[in-house]
Amino acid sequence: NQPAPGPLAPAAGIGVDEYGALDAPIPIRADDDGLEGVTEGSVWADEINLTTAQVLAVYDQGWRKGMPAITLHPYGKGQVAYVGTLLRGGSLQAWVSWLCQRAGILPVLQTPLGVRAYERQSDTQRLVFLLNISETEHTVPLAEPWEDVLTGKLVKQVDLPLAGVSVIRRTK
Repeated sequence: NQPAPGPLAPAAGIGVDEYGALDAPIPIRADDDGLEGVTEGSVWADEINLTTAQVLAVYDQGWRKGMPAITLHPYGKGQVAYVGTLLRGGSLQAWVSWLCQRAGILPVLQTPLGVRAYERQSDTQRLVFLLNISETEHTVPLAEPWEDVLTGKLVKQVDLPLAGVSVIRRTK
C-alpha cells in the first residue's frame, strides 16, 4: 500500500507523508503570479514532500507554515498539478481560472459572479446560454452585437433578472 499519490507519485514529483483534518481553514500564500486569489484551504492538509516538483503555494500559518500546499511538475508532454487541501469559493475559482489560462482555455464570455455562460456551436452558428443563478439582477456586456434568440433583436448587453435565462446567437 503506497502513500498518496500512490502510483502517480513519479508523475506528480511529490510524496505525501501524512495528512490531517483541519479544524478551521488554513491560509495559503501563492508563490506563482496569477495565483494570488488562492488564499485558503479547508477540511484537510497534506504534508507534501517534494521530489522533483515546483512549489506554487505554501501553507501560511501554524506548524505547516512554509510547507507546500500546491505543486506543479512536468510530465510527458504536459504537467501534473497537485493540490494538498480542499479549495472552496474564491480560492477554487482562482485556481480553476489559473489552470484554464495555462491550458489556453478562454471563457465563453466575461460574466459577473453568479452568471454562467454555456456555449454550443455548429458549422454555421454559435449559441450562448446565459443563466443567472445568483440572488440579484445582472447585466452582461457584449463586446459586439449578438442576436437575442427569444426577441430576434441585436443586443450589446444582456440584462438578466433574478433566475433569468437568455440565449444569444452569432452567425459564423
